[in-house]
Amino acid sequence: IRGSGGILVNSEGRRFVNELDLRSVVAKAVQPHCSNYKSEDGYEGPPFAWCILGQQAQELFGPSVLSFYKGKLGLFADCEDVSAVATLIGCDENDLVQTLREYQEAARLGTCKHTHKDVFPSMLTPESTGLVVARVTPSTHYTMGGLNINPTGEVQERIESIVGSHRHIR
Repeated sequence: IRGSGGILVNSEGRRFVNELDLRSVVAKAVQPHCSNYKSEDGYEGPPFAWCILGQQAQELFGPSVLSFYKGKLGLFADCEDVSAVATLIGCDENDLVQTLREYQEAARLGTCKHTHKDVFPSMLTPESTGLVVARVTPSTHYTMGGLNINPTGEVQERIESIVGSHRHIR
């Protein structure tokens, strides 16, 4: 989703990393800049970022793939506009608007002085509508592959044996 033009913000509505940097760099940046996941039942998980996709990024990501992740798995939330995104995230709307203004200006100039991003696959502005938002956590990429995980990407079971030529997961 980052490669389609989704931008990452923290719970304050601020960008903190070049979204197109190496996965390991982005994952490392989430740790100090983002809040821990907290569920309504008191569970606290690892830090996560919010990924916001505008309409163009949604098209690049692929409508059928987005439909699967959003409709079948419920991993994305629809937000009509930036105000709705700020409400979902729980950040000050003015801070998110400022972040998007800075992003828009960086795209116009071809580089972001804060994150050094110089490729902008799609545009996201304070006036964008029809947005989708997802929580993302670094561990998800490293635990994908048929493992039972919770919403924060933590593996929920220990697998003692894998049938076939695969090695054991410990």
